[in-house]
Amino acid sequence: MENNYNKKIKMCEKLGAKQFQKFFFFIEDKKWALLSKSKKYIYFGDKIIGRKKNKLLKKVKTAQEKEDIISIATIQKALLRKEKNNNENINYHIDPKRPSEFFAYLNWNKMVHKEGLKTNAILIPLFISGIIACNNLVNPGSLSTLLNGLFSIGLVIEGLSTFINLECINVQNYNTYRLKKIEKRLEEKEQKIEAEEIKKYGKAYEKIEETMDNKKDLPNIDEIINNINDKEVLMRLKERIKEEQKARENRSKNKVKIKGGK
Repeated sequence: MENNYNKKIKMCEKLGAKQFQKFFFFIEDKKWALLSKSKKYIYFGDKIIGRKKNKLLKKVKTAQEKEDIISIATIQKALLRKEKNNNENINYHIDPKRPSEFFAYLNWNKMVHKEGLKTNAILIPLFISGIIACNNLVNPGSLSTLLNGLFSIGLVIEGLSTFINLECINVQNYNTYRLKKIEKRLEEKEQKIEAEEIKKYGKAYEKIEETMDNKKDLPNIDEIINNINDKEVLMRLKERIKEEQKARENRSKNKVKIKGGK
């Protein structure tokens, strides 16, 4: 099985996975250097998630569908804050405490780019047809010249978009195969960390989950604290927050990227 994954990994590398991922990390660093200074990033992100949620809620037919949509929106808002706090994209950075979650992010990102390829497959033939039609006019005028130029620009953009979509899918396959090689070790590590955290912070986690279940939106820290009456649980939560802040500082110094080929 491991040899099979090694073959797949090498194939992805031949298709440019390592080089494209390095390029992505370069762009990502520049992106977060700008966004980390923005105070509106979370605000606008929440607005987009809220709009999408409200649009979907108008189409719900059952109480379960409504609950699922609200739950997904809450998770998306939490992930938005996670990305902002760590200055890293969840689709390219593995959480060392929860490595199994990374497979879901990889598959989601791959699905997004597959949908992008469908759009490319529709637009590219249309732009080519438009260019051919403009070039075959007997008496081309300024309008046809303008349209020809716009179709040509559109074709270049869609061609570039196709390349990016293909490379992103290749990179996600690359990272999936590499993690599958060591999946058993990752699972054992995750289970060990989870058991330790439940033993240490179990009651605090229960209160956080209880607060989230009673809210239709992502609760803030004050709402979570107000729901905790036990002094020891509050101390545990404070300890956990400090631990997370320290881990975040360490991650910013040594980002846990999926890089290299081994």
